[in-house]
Amino acid sequence: RQDFLSDQKTCIINGTEEMFCQSDHEFIDIFKGAWRYGFDLVSMKRQVSGILDDFERIYQTQKDGIAFDSVLDLLYNMNPEFINYTNDHYSTLTRTQGYREEFINEILQSITLVNYGQSAAVPAFVGFVSFAGAGAHLWSVEGGNKRLPEMLIAASGARLHKETDVKTVTALPNGKYKLEFSQNSQSLDETFDAVILAFPM
Repeated sequence: RQDFLSDQKTCIINGTEEMFCQSDHEFIDIFKGAWRYGFDLVSMKRQVSGILDDFERIYQTQKDGIAFDSVLDLLYNMNPEFINYTNDHYSTLTRTQGYREEFINEILQSITLVNYGQSAAVPAFVGFVSFAGAGAHLWSVEGGNKRLPEMLIAASGARLHKETDVKTVTALPNGKYKLEFSQNSQSLDETFDAVILAFPM
């Protein structure tokens, strides 16, 4: 694990003027932040901390051998409110929760722009996850963060097909799925119990 440098200062600029900039004195930063954003930062940290606590329930659920038929069922098990977080826009939800416009537009949106290149109109669940990863306590895996999924794949014993183009996915009568794909200029097909389609946001 590698820790990032935490002695760097953060500034928020709206394109023409500086909206907020950290100083060399924490007390001054707290005062300036409270003047502009009220206690929204404290409230958001508390809210995201609660979300993370609920999210971490998945680990005990997995240890107990409990599985779910859908992602919505999984989210509902962790916290029924998570379903709303996948349907509501981050900016809309936080606005209805009473967060200031300045905080939404300058703090929350800055974080989603840095993490995803998108505004605070992302789904609320995405926004909260984005906020959880912001700050000076970030870390990276030595050798690159790509090492994490590589080691997970190795530990699972799964076969990873790289540089493979999937041509078709066909649902079979027995509930399995047939994939036709090309690999190294060779046409192949294989049957799987389940298929997960993942798309960029």
